[in-house]
Amino acid sequence: MAISDLIANLQHPDPKVRSATIEQLVRVGTESAAGALVFLLADPEPEIRVKAKEALTALGKAAIEPVIRYLANWEGSIGTVIPELLGDLGAQAGVDILLKHLSEKEEEVRAAIARALGKIGTEKVLPGLLELLRDFNPKVQIAAAEALGELGFSEAVNPLIDELQDDNPAVRRAAAAALGKIGDKSAALFLSQLSAKENILDVRQAAEKALEEI
Repeated sequence: MAISDLIANLQHPDPKVRSATIEQLVRVGTESAAGALVFLLADPEPEIRVKAKEALTALGKAAIEPVIRYLANWEGSIGTVIPELLGDLGAQAGVDILLKHLSEKEEEVRAAIARALGKIGTEKVLPGLLELLRDFNPKVQIAAAEALGELGFSEAVNPLIDELQDDNPAVRRAAAAALGKIGDKSAALFLSQLSAKENILDVRQAAEKALEEI
């Protein structure tokens, strides 16, 4: 089937046809195929959106430019699929798109943005991750802390130390673990204090492990 026919099938009213067409376009493997698949990121069927994301991820570098061009005019929530896609592609050009959506209403979306920024990993992601570290939702804070720990930015040390005092034990645990991965000795005193006073076992263990790593 010609690629023009495949692209036309992406508009077919039957989701099964659209799904099968995605698989065929992945095998084509061109930027033209990616340029058609990006439109399914807004498909009304969640399963199709996920499948389109997986297909674009499989296309790799060929998908980056069409994805960024398409998202430049995106309106409304980006959901979780788009951050996951940008993170999986390691699309540095997608950082600005993610940063524009740090105030998304749904915590799942903000957490997905944190994970995506962590995967992309340039210094440009740091302000966004620090903002998400201060989010009012623990899931978002944890995702940001984990990303900062993996990236190892020294600028994240003091903000993570602040989160050792968070009311939520899961956030304290994530902050301690991140500090251990970063390995900055300036965090040792604060981790030691946390270890000494913490009543929650897994938080205390995270602080002790972080101290060992430092």
